[in-house]
Amino acid sequence: MSLLLLAFIVGGLAAALHAHAAYARRNDGIPTIPLFTNILSILRGETRNDFYKNNLKCHLHGSGVVRTWLAGHWSLVITDPDLLMEVFKNEQIYSKAGFIIKAPRTMFGHLFGVNIGDSHGVEWKLFRTYMKPGLQDRPVDYQALSNISNRFIDALLSEQRALPPGGYLACDDIAKRWSIDGVGHHFFDTDFQALTDCKAVILKLWKLVLSTGPTPLRSTFPTLEGLDWLSSSGRKKIEAVRKFHEFLVEVSEKHPVVEKETQQDVLKQCCVSQGLRIGYLDGKLNKDQLSCNLAVTFINGHENILSLTKSAMWELGKRPELQTALRSEVLTTNPTSRTELHSMPLLASVVFETGRLYPPLSQLANRIALEPALLGGKYPISKGQWVGWNAYGVHTSTAIWGSDALEFKPERWGGSCYLS
Repeated sequence: MSLLLLAFIVGGLAAALHAHAAYARRNDGIPTIPLFTNILSILRGETRNDFYKNNLKCHLHGSGVVRTWLAGHWSLVITDPDLLMEVFKNEQIYSKAGFIIKAPRTMFGHLFGVNIGDSHGVEWKLFRTYMKPGLQDRPVDYQALSNISNRFIDALLSEQRALPPGGYLACDDIAKRWSIDGVGHHFFDTDFQALTDCKAVILKLWKLVLSTGPTPLRSTFPTLEGLDWLSSSGRKKIEAVRKFHEFLVEVSEKHPVVEKETQQDVLKQCCVSQGLRIGYLDGKLNKDQLSCNLAVTFINGHENILSLTKSAMWELGKRPELQTALRSEVLTTNPTSRTELHSMPLLASVVFETGRLYPPLSQLANRIALEPALLGGKYPISKGQWVGWNAYGVHTSTAIWGSDALEFKPERWGGSCYLS
């Protein structure tokens, strides 16, 4: 019986792959990466950037678009700036959509749900109403963020002093806890205590969520993960996400209740979590929309900061002369305000160059065609086609950045570059 079941599964998988391969071989002028290439990449343990360099780059050179298998779907990955602008400008055709649509029964589907980053139209405008003030308009408390950063530095120095002769400093965990505290203060108006307490609740819950995350193989074929929900391991994933969501909702509940007649005034000054709480109490957002937008704020907020900080430390570690110049600019300016912090061109150049060469999310395909289209006037797009872009490919294109596109050169941004 077990052999019969195995044969049925293998046969079904083979038939599905054959059907997908036939779909991918359409004569539409778009290069296609064979599905087995993705599987080999997983077996080799390649990163997304490795996959781009080894498989996508050569095909993108002439066309600017390639078809590859991502998260259970054949997706178009674009690097041509003109084609990207066409996609971004025509959201009525290429609509944003996330894991809740692409892979609804997966851990990511439950974790991210319906959120502002994957929404469009009326729904996106609704989320923006309650989130934009806390994301863009709220004054930044630079002194508080400076205090958190000083605790980060103190923690690094303490770890360094405890090293044996010849030992090296592993900063990943400390940097993660620092980024969580920074996001906690600015977007949630709370102290997650990640830096001061390695057993902080947020650290335990987030670690539990990460431990239940999908493997590369299951991310590539989310149907496999979908079967987990019938097992005890699947229920553990649901429970981990539920506890994480509930904790963030509890954090938002600590904000004072706001009377309806003063909501608009409060929104101009409130943090993201309080803005979302106002939307929930006003009956505009449901519980899932509240919790998923809180989750995406926490995840994108601290992971982007963490990724860029680690990449910058890596590059600065290789360039003592750049460290010296940047330290001199910081000591000379001694920034304590927005104006002073944003008047440091070398710092701005390092930040921008780090983001260019090390994009935190190197590849994203979160748009789906709502109707047939002709991309760039020559590539036929069918309804339901997933479309995205490769940030690393765009950021390292020699056609855009020149022959030194793969080099870390902050000076490419000029001497009058400022943070804004």
